[in-house]
Amino acid sequence: MIQKLSEYHNGNSANPNKIKIGINWLFEPTINFYRQTKNLNWLLPADRKGITTGEDYYYIFKEDLNQISPENYKLIYEFNKTNTILLKKSNSLSFNSKIKNFRANL
Repeated sequence: MIQKLSEYHNGNSANPNKIKIGINWLFEPTINFYRQTKNLNWLLPADRKGITTGEDYYYIFKEDLNQISPENYKLIYEFNKTNTILLKKSNSLSFNSKIKNFRANL
């Protein structure tokens, strides 16, 4: 996931500000490990507070999608083996049909 996030962020973000990723708390140790070891200074530390609203990116289990407003996010990558998804905040209000399908199947 960190590789996909880095690739996407480096290729698509003109924003020099640090970004915040919303996660299921289970992912906190791994994300912070790679954040430090790969010197991802553009990524703010992850925490164990759970899924909160308004983050720049989300890395969550598909079943956690109901905890955010998916219509404000774009699907970057789906990890089928772990049943997780990586989302990015979208400036467009167009609802991603793949995210809509995830939500409908919950």
